[in-house]
Amino acid sequence: MQKKKKIIIVIAAVLLAAALLGVWYFGVKRPADKAAAAAADLKSITVNVTHSDGSEKTLSIETARVYLSEALLDEELMVGEDQGYGLTIVSLDGEEALIANNASWVFNVNGEMGMNSVDQTILADGDLFDFYVLTW
Repeated sequence: MQKKKKIIIVIAAVLLAAALLGVWYFGVKRPADKAAAAAADLKSITVNVTHSDGSEKTLSIETARVYLSEALLDEELMVGEDQGYGLTIVSLDGEEALIANNASWVFNVNGEMGMNSVDQTILADGDLFDFYVLTW
């Protein structure tokens, strides 16, 4: 009888550990699930574009999209090219900035330099994106 009780306790402990591991993996670890949940929410973002000639354009965008590139493409504001490490902006608001010409579109997110490509930047309600051409 004692042996059966120990076996039941061991089995229960293993099942509890497996359940906790599953909750951690599917609830915390998987960012794709968080991105999918974010898609269900309508977000309001602001996009400021500063052209190389100094002219500026500001857009307020309401979107249920998850990624910045999706919102920009929906607005027909951006043309991009997949460079293998993320989507590179070829033109924004009609202005090209090509690496071959020593220029590139870069952006700040809420006042801080964007650390991901536009197709990897997840949107949050109230985000402010400032785009400008960087030349070298």
